[in-house]
Amino acid sequence: MATPTCATRAYDRAHHSPLLDELITTCSEMIKLAEVVRGFAGLLRPREDNADRLEAWIATARAAGCGARSAGR
Repeated sequence: MATPTCATRAYDRAHHSPLLDELITTCSEMIKLAEVVRGFAGLLRPREDNADRLEAWIATARAAGCGARSAGR
């Protein structure tokens, strides 16, 4: 039987969190990106004000410089 890979086994937060924390704190761009991603996670719960919150999130992401390169800007 093959050993499960990271892609096939269930996500194990206790195992991955220390590595993720180390990767995120490696540089300021990764710190900004992690903050933006965490902010987006809050939008995944349905709320009446999500449209306004999404606009604010987009502004925050742009101010942090996230997405500008991938969008060709």
